[in-house]
Amino acid sequence: MDGRASSREGFEQACARVLEACAHGLPARRLSSCAVVTDAGRTHLPARERQERKGPYPLYVRGDERVGIDDYAYEGDALLVGACGAVSTREGKLFVVRATGRFSVSELYHVVLPDVCDAAYVEAVLSAVDAGRLAKGTSAVRVVELSALRGMILPWPEASVRALLVEALAACGRAGEEGERSARHIMRAWFESARSVGPLSNVPALPQPCLIKEPVDHSDDVLAVADGLLDALGASGSELLDVVDATENLADPNIPRTARFCVCFPPPNQGAWTDRAVCEADARWFLGAPPRSRANFAWVQQTLACMENGGAAVLLVANAVLHTCVGREAALRRALARSGLVSAVISLPGGLFSDGRPPSSFVVLNKPGRTRGALLVDALGLGVFEGATPSGAVCRSLPSEVVARIVEAFAAWLAEDVRALPPFCRVVSEEELDKHDGVLSPWVYVRRARCGAHGRGLRPLVD
Repeated sequence: MDGRASSREGFEQACARVLEACAHGLPARRLSSCAVVTDAGRTHLPARERQERKGPYPLYVRGDERVGIDDYAYEGDALLVGACGAVSTREGKLFVVRATGRFSVSELYHVVLPDVCDAAYVEAVLSAVDAGRLAKGTSAVRVVELSALRGMILPWPEASVRALLVEALAACGRAGEEGERSARHIMRAWFESARSVGPLSNVPALPQPCLIKEPVDHSDDVLAVADGLLDALGASGSELLDVVDATENLADPNIPRTARFCVCFPPPNQGAWTDRAVCEADARWFLGAPPRSRANFAWVQQTLACMENGGAAVLLVANAVLHTCVGREAALRRALARSGLVSAVISLPGGLFSDGRPPSSFVVLNKPGRTRGALLVDALGLGVFEGATPSGAVCRSLPSEVVARIVEAFAAWLAEDVRALPPFCRVVSEEELDKHDGVLSPWVYVRRARCGAHGRGLRPLVD
């Protein structure tokens, strides 16, 4: 028997086994008793915010479209089911996308989290569901409500029988056009067999993820990192200059005072900071005049102007500062990267502040600049998930042991002991920064060096 005949026989046998199982009837369960079905942690990011928040984690936006952002709400394997608009259906069926690893989801999806061993079966069955049974509204604006998805009835025989269906559908996929017809036939028989059984199996629904009413504030964790960085710099016992507190008006060219050690925690992505044209001759703008509509690089240079020679500063910036590629800010980012003034960049997890701000990073500045590159620390994935608000804001804490590892890595860098650096850190030379157009985002360099060595989580963060 040649290989083609053997393959056909295997295909026919797989379909026959499924149809035989259907002939005996299949027990049925609601989806909510087979998998977690949730909208917790979904996020809405307009196009501009996506640009500002570029990062390593995929955000599933619409259909099969994905963009990379600097935070995630889920970890593990999930099925994303279209919730509204054209994304809710595909050729009359539910629109289902498989997601793995760490990722975020737009408001156009519901999230289904089956057990790992059930993922292939649940995906196959959901992808075959007639969307007309669930979707409401017109063809232009169709909506699949969360309650309807949770209450959807699925055939749910024992695991070995579910595996028969997955095996048969795989065989159909290898059999070309004939296989497609057979797949439609066996899926029709599969659902009809379940409906003929009678009452649903008496299985309670799985507990759904609990939402927290308000974000939990873990800004103290951020301050602990800042304190550790300052101690490593030798600032313990020295007077610190709070640049934001000392600066009454950012548009005023007069420096309030200077200090050896400075801290600056400006408002993230602050908009207009002056109502006048920016003075190009202002001595503070030695990297270049910042746009008056965006204060990020005005605060960076204000901090540098407040630093004494031989001093250092710890500055908390929105991640947009690290990779912006638009207008004056792009030129300012390149100038900062090439200045030698950046000693380290530490990217922190999102969800640490109760105001729901996006993830941010510490930039450690030294004056005058060094010539041995910069320490880049990618701590985006080191937070501990604590919940999500109804609006989708994710809340995390930063464990004390993570804070200690970050601070120890920075101290080792200052001591020029790069052998002590953990795997989420990397020293990057000025030449490599220049090669990447002055991008200062740690994940660009750390993850490239690790060659995709991340393991996948087994459970979602929202559980």
